[in-house]
Amino acid sequence: MGPATLQLFANSECNLACWFCNTRQRRKETPHPPVSAEMVNLVLEAFPSIRKVWIGGTGEPLLHPQLPELLEAIHARGVRLHITTNGTKVLERQDLPWSLVETITVSLLEANEERYKQATGTKHFDTVIKGIEFLVGAVESVELARVVTRDTVEDMKAFLELAHDLGAHGVSFRNISRCAGDDLKPFIENTALHTGVEGLVDRMREVKAQAPAGLKIQWPRISDFSQPRGRLCWVLESMLVVDGAGNMGCCCRGAGARPEFGNVSQGPSAWRSTALEAFRQRVRGPEHGRPVECQCCYVPYAEVAL
Repeated sequence: MGPATLQLFANSECNLACWFCNTRQRRKETPHPPVSAEMVNLVLEAFPSIRKVWIGGTGEPLLHPQLPELLEAIHARGVRLHITTNGTKVLERQDLPWSLVETITVSLLEANEERYKQATGTKHFDTVIKGIEFLVGAVESVELARVVTRDTVEDMKAFLELAHDLGAHGVSFRNISRCAGDDLKPFIENTALHTGVEGLVDRMREVKAQAPAGLKIQWPRISDFSQPRGRLCWVLESMLVVDGAGNMGCCCRGAGARPEFGNVSQGPSAWRSTALEAFRQRVRGPEHGRPVECQCCYVPYAEVAL
């Protein structure tokens, strides 16, 4: 069986410099050309098992010069379409065929202008808010996203209220990536959510109890890093990652699109390339032998139910 989800690293350009971003280094080390509509057709033809396309991951999709053609090509194949954006260019791209998009996630990051400026280094907050108001009337489902650390748990309340007031359909609270560069690792380890943080579970449950009704909410993981979960990553067999050069991968972190993993030009057999199969085997192996990207991910560990 082939992949069910395609993640397109549509471009490697971004207009923000969020301090917690774990893709800045990837953009610098492995820049790639924008994904073309021809590339999309090639991938979807080779992998008919794909039922959903997610555009996002390394750059800001709304900076893609041929985004309308991409959306049309994906829609013509009858697959679901999800875009993740920072929202800063929505008002400039109102001409896009937004009705073709099933879900859009806007990484708003903060619930007020000052905090947003601190997180992104820009003054785009009001522009993003107006873009969200436009999207609520143009896209079937609008989701707002922000990163949560142990110091910002209480800030989740204001973010939920803002999402509700804007008419968003959902909120995605995300863990800070533990796969960031060495310069951020000490800070991240001191702010990440896990069971060793005293009182964290109770604080999170209090926020959940006060959440506005009607919002579909994805809560962050509170992982127990001392307890590897028995069921390992399911993404390896279900997600295909492709960049503008056609490079492939099988997850959004450790096995993101890389030349050594294969290229979609090689056809469906590339999904089982020697390099990708070796990576999958390492992930399935003993914890100490897993790739470093897996060791810094939250998924391989047991988590507390909120």
